[in-house]
Amino acid sequence: LGSSRFISGHLGSSRQAVEERHSRVLYVLTLVTALFVPLQFLTGVWGMNFRVMPELEWEYGYEMFWCCELLIALLVFIFFRASGLLQLS
Repeated sequence: LGSSRFISGHLGSSRQAVEERHSRVLYVLTLVTALFVPLQFLTGVWGMNFRVMPELEWEYGYEMFWCCELLIALLVFIFFRASGLLQLS
């Protein structure tokens, strides 16, 4: 009876460790997804073949695209830090 309690306790703690690791992995994947979804949206919109998109004809349209991408990524990162969602430890 004592060994079954030991084994049950060991399995419970092992299962808890696996669940904590799984939860951490899902947390990181969620943060990465939340960062890249807005960037993918802009890439999709500006990648379409519309005839009337003035920013495609601008001299600095490419640079504007990357500035927008970097600004959005920075704003998402700042939001994560300010709200306490970004805990890397």
